[in-house]
Amino acid sequence: MLRTLSFPLVASSLLLLWPADAIAQSDPPAPPATANPADPPAPSVPPAVTAVPPAPAAPPAVTVAPPAPPPPPPASAPSPAELPPAAEAPAETEKPKPLPYAMKGGFELGVSALKFGRASDPVPTALVLGAHLPIATGTFVDARLPLALATLGNPQVGVHHARAIGDGVWLSVGGSVGLPLVTDNSYSTFQVATTFFNISDFARDLMPFAVRAALEVHASIAELRFQAEPLWGVSTRTNPEHFFAVQHAFEAQIGHAIGAGLRYQGVAFGTNPLRSGDYYQGAVEPFVRAAYGALLARLGVIFPIDTPLNGGTQESSTQAWGVNALLAYQLD
Repeated sequence: MLRTLSFPLVASSLLLLWPADAIAQSDPPAPPATANPADPPAPSVPPAVTAVPPAPAAPPAVTVAPPAPPPPPPASAPSPAELPPAAEAPAETEKPKPLPYAMKGGFELGVSALKFGRASDPVPTALVLGAHLPIATGTFVDARLPLALATLGNPQVGVHHARAIGDGVWLSVGGSVGLPLVTDNSYSTFQVATTFFNISDFARDLMPFAVRAALEVHASIAELRFQAEPLWGVSTRTNPEHFFAVQHAFEAQIGHAIGAGLRYQGVAFGTNPLRSGDYYQGAVEPFVRAAYGALLARLGVIFPIDTPLNGGTQESSTQAWGVNALLAYQLD
């Protein structure tokens, strides 16, 4: 019994000893609130509102340009097949190759003479004035004026064209027609001066026609020349005696501006104007030739090798010989 009551007694003693102010200041613990179902619900207290500071002023709007679209990828170079055909550049006009001396234009004076054995034998001499005037590239108007004893033979006029047909090869073709001025049979003496070459220059009562063709070839230091010219003579006499012949020549020369060579020339007659029964007259001629600038000089010694001229005149048995000289002023 004493053990049972000891705890309350001790507690009461402690309370008597605790200061009264402390007891007065301490609040007794509130009893737990017991909700009464009959009481109305207590009004809800809104939660405290925290003041929100004002938002800062928005910065001025900045207009930003949209980014530029990326550049297109570089186009690949077209293939040669896709390219349009290139316009062909105009071809340069090729300059014609210079003509050889024998085919150039210009003015010329020719002298031919034939000497027989005896001093008393005549020396037929003939002069020829010639002109070859250019009217187009490689084309020339030709004029030929034969002279004997200061009188005219049968003058001729024509045209020829010359051009290169290969490397070092030239061709010339043309023709001419003449006037029948010779009416004296004595002019046949001057036909002898050229061993009957260009016989129509002094043919009597004949209107001469000619077709002229020449070929020249240069190989290294050599020059070769070929010539073929059919000749016609239309008679103007009451009893016509027409004339036809083909004259031809070949030259071989060593050297160009200055050279020397040998020429062979011949005349084949279709009719018999010589009245001697001969239808062919040939001759050989060694020659020298020199050109300086526009000037050209040529000198040859000619020897007939066929009758009727190979033995001189009927009174002479000595071989005849002659001279051919040419002086020319060349035009390009």
